[in-house]
Amino acid sequence: MPSEKNINEMIEELPRVMRKMDVTQKEVEQIAKAFSDAQFQELFQEYCEEIGKPEINNAYNQEIADMEKKNGVHSEFLHPNPAHCVRLEIMPEDNPKAVLQTAYLNIAQNKMVSQSRCERDKEGTAGLLWHLPHTLSPPRKEVVEGSKCRIYDVVFHPDTIRMGKTNSNFMSMLHKSAIDAVSSNFKVKVSPKYEIVAEKAYVGKAEPCILKTPLPALGSDAAKNWANEKLPQFGPKKVKAKSCS
Repeated sequence: MPSEKNINEMIEELPRVMRKMDVTQKEVEQIAKAFSDAQFQELFQEYCEEIGKPEINNAYNQEIADMEKKNGVHSEFLHPNPAHCVRLEIMPEDNPKAVLQTAYLNIAQNKMVSQSRCERDKEGTAGLLWHLPHTLSPPRKEVVEGSKCRIYDVVFHPDTIRMGKTNSNFMSMLHKSAIDAVSSNFKVKVSPKYEIVAEKAYVGKAEPCILKTPLPALGSDAAKNWANEKLPQFGPKKVKAKSCS
């Protein structure tokens, strides 16, 4: 059964959530009252456990993939496999008076993301230019250690993570790329100082993201070869960074 603390947090969040759903104040009060009822809490807990089962999630994901296929799109779910987590501080880019807030950046891995690669700097310097493909999920609001915070997932190829573990300069470059991606995509200012969360490899509940590839037109040569071809590696966003070597 959910703890009293969790119930109070859900009730506190109800007005904000319900405003987005266009419900009346009376309906908000009715839902808040329901969450205060022990029997309702027990039923709600059973429901949460049911939808959290892997077989239920897999069936749901397959239904989404089938619907996307009817619309001419091949969909796959990319699951973030934990590597390590970074604690940092952020503030909205458009609000200079806002205070810094704690956020968590999960550095994760999945083979569906393209591998990193490097090339000689064409400007003639001695360094290398690194391309670090990754996926970036929308931020999630969760409660961590009693405080509300935002959580971001940035997923790299496992070999990219492995390179970072053997080279601190490369890992710093990887962190910078991930932080830059969060800053530029979600319009937040990120403090240059951050720290590795030693006690956890991943903060929050891991949520998969959907990778979509347009299917070739029916009857075309590409469509005939589709089933026999290996799916392309995904790298939705590439970041160039100079190595320290």
